[in-house]
Amino acid sequence: MVTQGANVRKCVLLLTTLFLTIQFLALTASAIFYAFTNSEVHRNKLEKFVFTRIYDKSQWQWLHESKALSLHVLIAMVIQILLLFPTLLLIIGASKRMRFLLLPWLIIYGILQLCLLAGMFLSVTHLTDEMKFLCLVFAALEVLIVFPWWFSVIHMFAVFSNQDEAEDLGVAYFNDRHSLGQCSATTRFSEI
Repeated sequence: MVTQGANVRKCVLLLTTLFLTIQFLALTASAIFYAFTNSEVHRNKLEKFVFTRIYDKSQWQWLHESKALSLHVLIAMVIQILLLFPTLLLIIGASKRMRFLLLPWLIIYGILQLCLLAGMFLSVTHLTDEMKFLCLVFAALEVLIVFPWWFSVIHMFAVFSNQDEAEDLGVAYFNDRHSLGQCSATTRFSEI
C-alpha cells in the first residue's frame, strides 16, 4: 500500500504542477485578452467574433453597449485567481503529506465536476452546432483527465489517513514495548 501511495503521490504532484502551470498561462492569456477587450481598437473586432458565435443577433447591441465581454473576462480572471489557492494547497499537502490541505481542492473540484457535467448537458440544447464540438472536447477532458486525477487525490487522502494511523499505532506499540522494558529493568534492578 505504501508503494501504491507513493506512486499515486508522484502522479498527483506531476499532474498538479502541470495544471498549475496551465493555470498561470491561462491567467496570463486572460489578462492579455482583458487588455485587448478594453482597447477601443480591438474591442469591436473581438466582440463581433465572440458575440456572433455565442449570442442571438437581438442581444448584440446591448452586449456591446454594456461592455459585457470585458466584464466576462474580468470575472474569468477572478475565478482563475481564486482557483490557484486550492491547487497550491494541493501541491503543499501532497508534498508534505498533510491531509487537511487536500480537502479544499477535493471539495471545490468535486463540485466543479458536477457543474461541468450539468453545464455540458444544458449547453448541448442551447448552443450552436459549432460550439457543441467544444462541449465534446470538455467532456473528453473531464472523463479522461480531471476525474481520474480527482479520484487519485481521494486515494492519496485515504493513503495518508492509513499512514497516519499506522504511525500512531507504531508509536503506541513502541511506547508500550519501551515501558515494558523499563518495568522489567526496574524490577530486575530492585531484585539485586
